[in-house]
Amino acid sequence: MPKAIVILQSEGGTIAGAPARPTSSSGQTVRGSMARLEILGDSMMHRVTSQLRRAGIETCAILADSSQSSPNREVCEPEVTFSPDVWSDVSEHLTRSTESGNEAALIMRLGPYVEFDAADLLQFRSDQDQVVVRAFSDQNPLDIWAVDATRISEIIDGGNLYGILSGEQTTRYLVSGYINRLEYPRDLRRLAADGLNGKCEVRPIGFEVRPGVWMAEGVQIEKEARIVAPAYIGENVTISRQCLITRGSNIERDSIVDYGTVIEDTSVLQNSYVGIGLDVSHSIVDGGKLLNLRHGVALQIDDAAVMRRNNELRSEERNWWYGFSGEELIQVAAEDRRS
Repeated sequence: MPKAIVILQSEGGTIAGAPARPTSSSGQTVRGSMARLEILGDSMMHRVTSQLRRAGIETCAILADSSQSSPNREVCEPEVTFSPDVWSDVSEHLTRSTESGNEAALIMRLGPYVEFDAADLLQFRSDQDQVVVRAFSDQNPLDIWAVDATRISEIIDGGNLYGILSGEQTTRYLVSGYINRLEYPRDLRRLAADGLNGKCEVRPIGFEVRPGVWMAEGVQIEKEARIVAPAYIGENVTISRQCLITRGSNIERDSIVDYGTVIEDTSVLQNSYVGIGLDVSHSIVDGGKLLNLRHGVALQIDDAAVMRRNNELRSEERNWWYGFSGEELIQVAAEDRRS
């Protein structure tokens, strides 16, 4: 059975010269990744590994930069191995894969969300009899590689594995499926909307209670609240009376939308409280942080009666802007708007 090695994109550091997000001005590393943030009830990491299993590919390792670790990471995220040198560990896993009799291997670095036929990529590499084949979208390289594990050790010879995989002479495999780079907050919002509208394979986790409206277990919708399709209400979410959830909004697990509030074209991330009588549109709400994507404005809400985090997030649940100051959030939103 072919093996897959999945790498969680570095945040606040570098992996073998690969690009990474900055740290905040206070020097705090921004932990977490878009790949581990839940959208429509599940994270990209879990969605991708599930897709690989369905394609008959076993995930032998999920690796992350140790700068993303937390004191309780073994409890919070037992499936992830934290390493100070991720690409060295990738080489070791390739060697073990060969010793176990597995010749074919897939290496993916999660950051962008890419829908592709993993089995076809592996078959293409085999048909071309290449040591390494890299996936491309048009002329843009993707961090997805099919490798011959039995032969790649011959060309590494203590060199930089990432540099070898990214060489200009690497054979290209064209991916024509859905791609979301997940570089900016608006990409996250677009992914949720595309999932709700059936434009990608990111399906909501839960039950379609009526056409275009999905709800997970434990949802409480109080009287006179309205949910207009398409919309997603996550696990253990409470929507209070007189609320309106509309235009492709998603309310992720353990969140509360309080009395009379309107949520329009907005993603409320997990474990967030949105207060009474608000009108929130074209935005992302993440605890006490509000990013308005239409105007490129970011706010840190310090009044817990307006917006807040219900409970502190574990490190693996935090997105890459966690820990930024209000001014830094404004810069993020402005960059997002210009892109």
